[in-house]
Amino acid sequence: MIQMKSVITGALLIAAAQLTLVAQRGNHGFPIEQMKDSLELSQDQVKQLELIRAESRELMQALRQDETMNRDSMRVKMRALQADSREKVHAVLTPEQRSKFMEMRKEHAPRFDRKRGAFRDDDRKEMDLERRKRMKRNQAEIRAYRDTHVLPVLRAQRAKLDERIAIEDRESIDALRRSLDEKREAMRLKRQSMRKQGEKPGPDDLKEMREGRRNSEEMQQARALAEKYRDEIDGLFAEVEDQRNEWRSEIREIRQSGMSDGTGKKGVRHHRATRGKYGRKHRGDRPERLSMDERKEKRAAGERVRFLLLDPNAATGEAGARPGAELVSGIEVFPNPANNVLNLKFELQSKVRTRIELRDESGNLVKDVPYQMFEKGNTAVRMDLEGVPTGSYSVVVIPEGGKAQIARVVVNK
Repeated sequence: MIQMKSVITGALLIAAAQLTLVAQRGNHGFPIEQMKDSLELSQDQVKQLELIRAESRELMQALRQDETMNRDSMRVKMRALQADSREKVHAVLTPEQRSKFMEMRKEHAPRFDRKRGAFRDDDRKEMDLERRKRMKRNQAEIRAYRDTHVLPVLRAQRAKLDERIAIEDRESIDALRRSLDEKREAMRLKRQSMRKQGEKPGPDDLKEMREGRRNSEEMQQARALAEKYRDEIDGLFAEVEDQRNEWRSEIREIRQSGMSDGTGKKGVRHHRATRGKYGRKHRGDRPERLSMDERKEKRAAGERVRFLLLDPNAATGEAGARPGAELVSGIEVFPNPANNVLNLKFELQSKVRTRIELRDESGNLVKDVPYQMFEKGNTAVRMDLEGVPTGSYSVVVIPEGGKAQIARVVVNK
């Protein structure tokens, strides 16, 4: 019992010491007592700094409790308050004290960076830049995968749906598709115009654009039509359920490989758990979470709408379904018909990692040459066709970050 009391007493003393240290800290992270000793502050200067600290804390607290302000505006005002407090502190100090104070800040800058989650030093900036580059390459690889693996199969299934849809509904879907495409292009031009003027769309702007499209009259009509043909769409999904599971698995693998930094470790994710709209300090504002079944139904409803709006007649061949760089040209396959070996020739516009796939008429992967680096210029690749049955196939050349290109070949054994 005596030992337990000693442990509790020691813990309380440590906690009291930590609270005292926090109470002594100024606006810039230095304890006022430390500033007093290091800068040889007078009693009058200490009193002025304590007033500045109290005023700054009061203003910061009022700012955090302002529920009408969004996150970006709050950040801007907080930085302005910090700068104003810093100027007041500098005004209290003499030139010699001010110079020494700045040296103290530089000496402790790495500690402040970790505390604030800032990226001031060159190493962290370089790491962040490399992470963004990996994410960009990863997104391009996922787009290329969807263009060449997913969309051809889904468009074939979507063409079957047209046979079961009433003529007037088909016309309505075509009109909805055109209207939504026009709105999407208008949004793209708006973002482009803002960037040219040196303005970056903020979170509120992007949220407004997304919600404007999500809640538009066209999307409400599309949801109603998707619900009307729910059974037909679910039946077409069931026909390719095994392939859909394969797509999810492969896309998950691509996404996970893109998070790696090349050392086998996943990329670093930076969290602001104590800040933001739904951080710990604002947990009471979090909207009520949906149940697992509700989330699944919401996801399935979104998939039905996207499937309904998918254009079955859009070309997914050489141009691809999404914009990208034209990195591959002049694809040649020979001999055609082929037997046991297929030779490919194509020209690359730059040095780039490229993957080559052989797919059957249903879009199933039959053979592939995994991603590898090819030099700029004419490239020759040899593909073994052992075990490939007689039939018509597509040879898909997928440059990383560019448009996939397709050539047709017949295998005759």
